Amino acid sequence: MGATNNNTGSDNPLAQDPQRETSGSDTYRKYNYQYHWALCRVLEAHENEDEYALFVECHDDVVITDSLNAMTAKFEFNQVKETVTKHTSGSLFYKSGKNSVLAKLLLDSCTKSFANRIKNINLVSTGGFDLKLKKADLNLDVIKIGHIEESELELIHEKLAKELPDIPLPDKLAFIIPDLPPKDFRNAVKGRILTLLEKLAPNGNNDTVSIYRCLVEDLDQKGEETFDYLEWDRALKKKAITSSQVQSIIERNVKRTVDSSLTSLLDDVLKEYGFKSLRVRNLKHAFQRYYSRRLGSRNTVLIKFSEFVKEFESAHLSEFEEISKLEIAIRQAVSEEIKAEFTDENELIVAILYELLRE
Repeated sequence: MGATNNNTGSDNPLAQDPQRETSGSDTYRKYNYQYHWALCRVLEAHENEDEYALFVECHDDVVITDSLNAMTAKFEFNQVKETVTKHTSGSLFYKSGKNSVLAKLLLDSCTKSFANRIKNINLVSTGGFDLKLKKADLNLDVIKIGHIEESELELIHEKLAKELPDIPLPDKLAFIIPDLPPKDFRNAVKGRILTLLEKLAPNGNNDTVSIYRCLVEDLDQKGEETFDYLEWDRALKKKAITSSQVQSIIERNVKRTVDSSLTSLLDDVLKEYGFKSLRVRNLKHAFQRYYSRRLGSRNTVLIKFSEFVKEFESAHLSEFEEISKLEIAIRQAVSEEIKAEFTDENELIVAILYELLRE
């Protein structure tokens, strides 16, 4: 027989004396909050169909780009503080180590060789901010430099000049109160993932928990990476979560049922090819995969591909009586760049058919 559980209602022996060290748990929670806030930012960007890359522990707590193109990407720098006290014009300059909170934020951004490509510098704090505003009756969650009352702003300028005489206060600086709660933030992020999925795939079978776990684990792994990567593509792979990576994770964990009308159209078109039954089955499976892949896709090549198919159809529709013949012509005309997006001919065929058949 198994051992009887006599622990019901028993005191925890480990709690009879206070712990000597609790800073480890506090630090872990603070880092966890930073990472979950970062996830909220990319979920917001994903919902807006933006292209982005998210870096954690790279120059600052959270750095977000607005492009995957190294030549054109602009950057948003975020320092994230999980605290219960409000920041004032005075406490912004309390030193923790060598520099104050505000000075560290500016040193981490304004002194960089790419400073002219930083479009936003944000101090994010759960405790909020007690700063005098030009319009005192406003309750702002984003406080920009232009919102701050002149005498308060002068005080900030004076304190900054004493600590960092060579760095002026940038107009791109903002103080942000996050909408992610400091407690139960994990479930809050799961809820935001669900909201995103309901928008992208309202009739899908969505595995929210798996998507959450994949994103958190990936972000944890990227945050632990300490190497500097000189090549942009390697940096994106090793240090960042990108819009295309997030899209791939979503696609793998969402099962969409193809619209019955679209399925019926596909069945009719496939009959025109005279394929054997096994290939027809494989084509239908590939069609299902592409149907899910196109779910809110930010893949620039696929977007270009979709536009190419529609433009080709518009220009040559009168030349064909069968969709299968039109598909073959398009397949022969697509660029090598587009073909490289598909693993085999079946994948390319159904992708073209999807773009032709969908409304």
